[in-house]
Amino acid sequence: MTSKNPPLLPILFNNSRSTHGSKGGVMQRFVIGILLLLMLLSSKSLAAETTTYGAVVNGMSCSQISTGSLECNYKIGKDLVINIAGIGDNDAGVTIFKSNGLDGDYYPTFGILHGCIIVKPGKKAGRIFDYAFISPKTGKVYNTWQECGAVR
Repeated sequence: MTSKNPPLLPILFNNSRSTHGSKGGVMQRFVIGILLLLMLLSSKSLAAETTTYGAVVNGMSCSQISTGSLECNYKIGKDLVINIAGIGDNDAGVTIFKSNGLDGDYYPTFGILHGCIIVKPGKKAGRIFDYAFISPKTGKVYNTWQECGAVR
C-alpha cells in the first residue's frame, strides 16, 4: 500500500529547495537537531518532576556542617521545605520550614512503623498515591516505605 503523503523526516532533512551541502541546508539540519535534542532533554527533566520521588530528589541538597554532621534540605515543589540536621545521628532533627498542608503541591507526614518522612502530593499536584520516603538515618529518598524502613 502506498501513501500519498511523503514521510516527514526526508522532508525535514532533504529539502529539495536547498542544495545538498549548502549553508542553508546544513543550518536547517543543525537547528532541527538542536530542537530535537532540547525536546528530549526537557522531557526527561519533566518526567522526573512528574513523580513525587523525582520532585524530592531534584529538590535535595546535602552538606557537612562544622560539627561534622550531615545536613540535608529538601525544597519540594513550591509549597514544601524540609530540613534534616544530624543525619544518621541518634539526635537527628527534622524541621518543616514550609508546608501548605493538603492545599499545597506536596505535604509531609511521618511513618512511625518505618521511621521515615512520607512526602505526599497535595491538591495542587493533581494526583494521589504517589509517595516518596525520606530516611532521617541516611538522608536518601526511597520509592517505598519498606526500602526506607530497612535502613534502620
